[in-house]
Amino acid sequence: MLVAAAGCRPARPRPQWTGVLPKPDVLLARIAARRRAITTLRGFAHVSYESAEEKLGSRHAVVGAPPARVRLGVLTPHGAVAVVTANARELAVWVRRDHRTYRGPATAASIGAWVGVPLRVADVDAALAGLPPEREATGAATVAYDESAGLVRLHVPIAGGRQDLWYAGDGPNPVVSETTLDGTKQVLRIAFADYRTIGGVTLPLDVDMHLEPAGRRVHVRWEQPTANGAVKEDAFTFPVQEGVEEMPLERYTQGPS
Repeated sequence: MLVAAAGCRPARPRPQWTGVLPKPDVLLARIAARRRAITTLRGFAHVSYESAEEKLGSRHAVVGAPPARVRLGVLTPHGAVAVVTANARELAVWVRRDHRTYRGPATAASIGAWVGVPLRVADVDAALAGLPPEREATGAATVAYDESAGLVRLHVPIAGGRQDLWYAGDGPNPVVSETTLDGTKQVLRIAFADYRTIGGVTLPLDVDMHLEPAGRRVHVRWEQPTANGAVKEDAFTFPVQEGVEEMPLERYTQGPS
């Protein structure tokens, strides 16, 4: 027993924070400034969707225009196999193999049935731009050093839960955010990595979303995107096409009855 005890080494303590904590208003102002700075975002990205049952992934053509307009084209070497458009009113999903376009209200529930994570359209835009979902604070924001994570944490109370953002020291951009989703006990955790400055806008090229405790994941790895370019408004509404059957969105999200 004495020999075993002598071979055990205590865990090294995590270094204590010795810096000056940033003010909550300063961190919140930086997030707000980045939201205002991004008017459109477009490019190619590899997007993967994971659950306990399966993992799917492919190259996507992505167009976003905050606060609530998104277009995704699911690509193969033979062209697009699906196109998804969403705006404040409608979510449309065109599926080539079905020869159908499915349409319905763009709600968190309908988007959740599609990607596995119940997000508002504006939340999808925010995540693609490397930002946490925008939520109104219901109380005063606070900043503290999170010893368990070794990061500075900004805590914001919101309706139904919380929004926390973690920063590496006095870095200007968050590395992780957690947000309680509307009307649920689920938390959306987003990790932001590989920040770049593109066209004067700071963006993370790696956005990794986890829905906890459901265990679902959506991972976006951007190729070089373009920020604030011109995008036509009709990009976010999928047209009715001759020879393509129109179906209600629930037939896609729930499957045939």
